[in-house]
Amino acid sequence: LSFGIITDLHYMDVEDGSNYAGTKTRRFRQSLSILKNASQYFSSNQTNFNIMLGDILDGKAKSLGIHHDCLDTVLDVCTQQRWYYTLGNHEYYNFTREELEDKLIPRTVSHRPSKSCLYHEFVPMEGFRCLVLDGYDVSTIGASTVQHQQSAEALICQKNHNYAAGRSNWFDGLAEENHRYVPFNGGVSEKQVEWLRSRLEFASSVGDKCIIFSHMPLFVEASKEQNIIWNCERVLSELHAAPHGTVLACISGHDHDGGYAVDSRGIHHIVPPSPIECDDGEVSFGHLTVKHDYSLQLSWVGKLPPAKMWPDILPSPVHE
Repeated sequence: LSFGIITDLHYMDVEDGSNYAGTKTRRFRQSLSILKNASQYFSSNQTNFNIMLGDILDGKAKSLGIHHDCLDTVLDVCTQQRWYYTLGNHEYYNFTREELEDKLIPRTVSHRPSKSCLYHEFVPMEGFRCLVLDGYDVSTIGASTVQHQQSAEALICQKNHNYAAGRSNWFDGLAEENHRYVPFNGGVSEKQVEWLRSRLEFASSVGDKCIIFSHMPLFVEASKEQNIIWNCERVLSELHAAPHGTVLACISGHDHDGGYAVDSRGIHHIVPPSPIECDDGEVSFGHLTVKHDYSLQLSWVGKLPPAKMWPDILPSPVHE
C-alpha cells in the first residue's frame, strides 16, 4: 500500500499575505503550484490513493467571495487520481457541512452512520482500512448538531478564561494544558468514538490493519497543545484498546510546522509541514509505503519539521 500526503494548502487566488499573528508569510498561489507538483509526484510513484489533510482553502476566501471558485480550482488538479480529504477548521469557515459532504466526501466511502456524519471509512486495498475522523463534530464552527455546538461553547468558556471574557488573545496567562480549548479546534462526539471502536473491532476480527486520518493531531508529543483535538486522550484510549498492531499510524495536519512521535503502543503519529508557509520555491509533500512486515517507509520532498524529525523507516507496531 502506498499513498500520497499533503496538508494545509490554504489556497486562495490572491497575493501573498501572512498568518493571523503576522509572523509568517503565506504564499497562497504558490500552494496551488505545490499541489500540482505533488500530483505529478504521486502519479509517477503510482500511489494507491492520496490524502489531503484539511484546510484546503484559507478561511478568508469566503469573505472575498472566491471560495467556490478556489475549491473548484483545487479539485480540478485532483480529478485524475483517487483522492480523499479530512475536514479542517478552514473548511468550516468557508462551507456548510452539507456543502462539504457534497464536495469532499467521495460516494465510495462506507460506514457513515448518517448523512450528517462526516467521519467515514474507506478500503484502499484488501487488508487495509482507513478511518477518517471529523474533529469538528463537537465545535463552535462546524458542529454536527446544535447540542454539540452548545456543549463546545460551554467547554471553551470553562477551560479558557480569555475566551469566556471575550478577549482576543486566547492564550494570555492560560495554562499550557488548556491551550487546546480554542475555537479553531474541536472534539469528537461519543457517537463518533463508539463508531471508531466498532470499526477497529471489525478490522481486528478480519485481520485488517488501520490508518487513522484527522485534521488535528491526536498525540501532543507529535505537535503542540494548541493544535490537538480536545478529547484526544479519549480517542487514543480506543486506539490503544484495539489488539496490538491493529493501528499502524495516525496522520494529521493543522500544525503547520509539522512533527512526529511514536506512542506507548507503537503507533506512529505523523504531522507533515504545511505548504502554505514554505519559502519561495520550496515544497512539502510525500508518500508513505506500508511494507510487507507493516513497517512504514516515509518518502518526503522539501520542507521537514524543525525539531521532531521522522525517520525514513518507521518500525512496525505489529512486531514491537
